[in-house]
Amino acid sequence: MIDMHFYFGKDHLVVQNGEVDSSFRPYFYVIGRDKPRRLDSSIIAIELTDLTPYIYDEYRYVEGKGLRVWKVVCRDPSVVPNLRELFIEKGFKVSQSYIKYAIRYSIDSVNEIPFLKRFNYVEPKPKFLVFDVEKIGDRVLIGYSVDGKEINFTEDFRDIVLEDFDYLVGFNSWIYDYQVLKEKFSKYLPTEFTVYTCDGVKPHLDLAVFTHRWASTIGIQHKVYTLYEVAIELSAIPEGFDELSLMKVKSLRSKLSQLSESEVKYYLSTDVKVTYELAKKIVKLIDILSYITGISTPAIFQAAETTSPGHICEVIIHKYLEDRYGIVLEDRKRVFDYKAGDKSRAKAPGIYRNVAEYDFHMMYPTTYYQFMLDPIGVKEDQNGFPVKTSGGTKRIRFEGGPVYEVLKKFYEFRGFTKQIKKEFPELDQAAKIMVNAAYGIFGKKEGLGIVNEWCAAFIAQYTQMVFDQAWKTFDPIYGDTDSIFLELMGRDPKKLEDDINALIKKFGEHYEIKLEDIWDIVFIPEEEGKPLTKTYIKVKGDKVVLKGSAMQPRKLPRFLRYSNYHEWFKKAIEMPKSKFVEELVRVIDEESIENLFIEQSKTYADLFFTHEGKLTKRLTTRDRKVIFAKLYLEGKKVVEVKYDQVTILDALYIPTDDGYLIYHNGKIYLIDVNPRFRSDKEVVIETKTFRRIEDMNEVKKYVLKYIVEKSPLSYILKTKKMKTLVELLST
Repeated sequence: MIDMHFYFGKDHLVVQNGEVDSSFRPYFYVIGRDKPRRLDSSIIAIELTDLTPYIYDEYRYVEGKGLRVWKVVCRDPSVVPNLRELFIEKGFKVSQSYIKYAIRYSIDSVNEIPFLKRFNYVEPKPKFLVFDVEKIGDRVLIGYSVDGKEINFTEDFRDIVLEDFDYLVGFNSWIYDYQVLKEKFSKYLPTEFTVYTCDGVKPHLDLAVFTHRWASTIGIQHKVYTLYEVAIELSAIPEGFDELSLMKVKSLRSKLSQLSESEVKYYLSTDVKVTYELAKKIVKLIDILSYITGISTPAIFQAAETTSPGHICEVIIHKYLEDRYGIVLEDRKRVFDYKAGDKSRAKAPGIYRNVAEYDFHMMYPTTYYQFMLDPIGVKEDQNGFPVKTSGGTKRIRFEGGPVYEVLKKFYEFRGFTKQIKKEFPELDQAAKIMVNAAYGIFGKKEGLGIVNEWCAAFIAQYTQMVFDQAWKTFDPIYGDTDSIFLELMGRDPKKLEDDINALIKKFGEHYEIKLEDIWDIVFIPEEEGKPLTKTYIKVKGDKVVLKGSAMQPRKLPRFLRYSNYHEWFKKAIEMPKSKFVEELVRVIDEESIENLFIEQSKTYADLFFTHEGKLTKRLTTRDRKVIFAKLYLEGKKVVEVKYDQVTILDALYIPTDDGYLIYHNGKIYLIDVNPRFRSDKEVVIETKTFRRIEDMNEVKKYVLKYIVEKSPLSYILKTKKMKTLVELLST
């Protein structure tokens, strides 16, 4: 069995290699001159240490002269935030008080972080069992597989615990599947994180936790939350399926109560196959991240619910400083703001041909490596770089220090993995996660951490200076954070690469830019006469790449979204405008009614609450109004407010100027609603527009009008100075 540590409840706190360890308790450090009093009964012990405190002073961390460090051991993790605030109120400072408990136990169990020393890399090969649960009336049906091909069905969870696996893996399974199973099988599922097996306690991993704070880290570029959408985004599609066929299976979910048992099993088996393909990507990546950091895979999964990858970096820095130098850093929040610059810009909207894309090599990490950045080793220097924050302007430089030693290791390790990227792509991705997350910790906007606004502002503002000079000198058509696009117009792309490198190396010898690709077309859309921010389309042969939230395929009707939507974007760019609309009309006429609509899915929790769990103040956003309109059509004029993360609410809709076209039970309605809180327990749904539409030509015109004037494709047509839809149809 692979080495693992994870937290799973107050009574039995930790599992280590299948065995329950109830002895380890959470702790943090308190910094002060006098011994802190035991402020609460949840404190088990207060122990004086020989650690040296470093506290924040104006623009850097400095040794706290005359201050001492006490270790405060607590009853359980839930009491730590309150205790921290109590000590701060008494005038003490704290350190490492925000470290997640699962991460704390895991990192304390290793002697040294693996990637900080020489180690022999052996690619992890975990055994996982994927599962999914559906209800058929009062029955609960479980589908599961250990290979993604042979799907087993059972109504008895005990069949699963007899299987041989390292991880039990689901999607949204901490919320839905666990809740469904716990009543009958609590003996085997004591918490959402845990499963009792004949080989001891093993972790239950939920892949869905990586679709939020870690989404871009694992390769999710658009806002997607459902299993099939995430799988499509990560190209984790089972053999025998494509995007359209997968989404047709997904559409069965809203009809589960009407399906036969064999149809439910088909739906369930597809879910299991997709989960397996997704697990092969995500679990393997996080296992490798665990391998190089020493933090167990289950602990990273648990932390990913509420923290970003930067939390892993901070924990590694804390451990290194404490173990190597006996140093603890004061926890602090960001106080000053600073301008991060604007590296995302476009020359002008339009179509550009034969475009070279150049990528800066680790631009931000190179900056902290090049200049030995360290929140302890910050120095004011009249010859330093001027850094501006809301706290003033300082000319600063860095002289390295213990934090820089870790940052340097991050950078050098990524340099090594890039050389072997073709052989070990997941290892390089894991190293990339760490090296990129490291620079963001100094300027985190929320919560406590190793915050130093001057370090964060230096990285942002120095790289902005480099970027501005490259933009001024080479006149790109587009630039975004760490890349620039140049229309070649007969110029040699390799000569351009050499020229750009000659320029940027004047700002630091380790800066480097490389030719990434040459594109046939780069299209920059227009909005109100200006280039649309952070948005473009790249085309090379049959390859089409979309960038930007405005280009999200989830805003397209199903027949476009699931029939190679990339090709439709290419057609919109290359075809004459009238021909493109003719093609749309033809396809719309041939499509089934259901496929003419956009899909929307939400839980009750999404409908009523923010991501922080507070009642939303924005009930009338488009995605919410669509669901409320569907609920109204189901006869629900008053809806109970509940934090239900299990029940999925689906709708098929098209936005119009008068409301929304909603497809419901084979009928189509034009409806607009005004949902409002009657209290914090009820929402009233009132209609502003309501009529049934029976003329299919009217429906198709609404669909065509949306695609041409409001959908992601409309940005292309507007930029091409398309005539109005009425004018086009008349021709």
